[in-house]
Amino acid sequence: VRIEEFVNALDYSDPNPSQDSKVACQLEQCVHPFLQQRNLMRVSMRTAASGRTMATPLSLTLVLDHSGSMERADRRQLLTEALGALAKQLQPTDKVTLISFARTPRLVAEQVAGNQTGQLLQQVIQQPIEGGTNLEAALELAYEKARESHRSGTFQSRIVLLTDGAVNLGDADPESLQKRVIQMRQSGIAFDAAGISANGLNDEVLETLTRKGDGRYYLIDGLDGSDDRFAQQVAGALRPAAKNV
Repeated sequence: VRIEEFVNALDYSDPNPSQDSKVACQLEQCVHPFLQQRNLMRVSMRTAASGRTMATPLSLTLVLDHSGSMERADRRQLLTEALGALAKQLQPTDKVTLISFARTPRLVAEQVAGNQTGQLLQQVIQQPIEGGTNLEAALELAYEKARESHRSGTFQSRIVLLTDGAVNLGDADPESLQKRVIQMRQSGIAFDAAGISANGLNDEVLETLTRKGDGRYYLIDGLDGSDDRFAQQVAGALRPAAKNV
């Protein structure tokens, strides 16, 4: 369990921001319970929920890992269930582009209407499981396709990576891969990542990437409806209220 997940799991009853503010800040301080001459300070940043409106359809570029490490039955099942839950949340005006990758990326489907994405599940299942994982090439193709829909200005664009994080081909350095995510953010394209199965997940790569994007990091493990939460939040497309806080 990450420290931030443990801290954020508790309910502090912090106030919501006022109508005139985008972010509410709460500070608390106390004496450290174990260390002498030390204090603890809690800094809470809270925003009001702000999702997309029906007037702004969503353009999703889904990047699916079909490398050898995803061959495990539990990972394939989790991936299929998460995409099935997402398909139920999308609107007819939304558009979905599907990219599969292993050694090389493959454009599976482009700009499919949101209410037709359920039909893509069979194509996902039929994608061959291959050897290595070239995340660098997959992100390049995803960025190219996301920019094509984003240029029109009528869509809210998001790239969503679903993987176990086992990167071993191309430039696999998380710090180098960050540069592509920063480029997405600066272009107005949000980046989300979903880790498939906590068992054997390469958490470092995914956490490093999402830290630099205007998106979120999800864990899809089949417990407590994690695939449903993933679908609801991606389809709701929460907008950042403040950057570089």
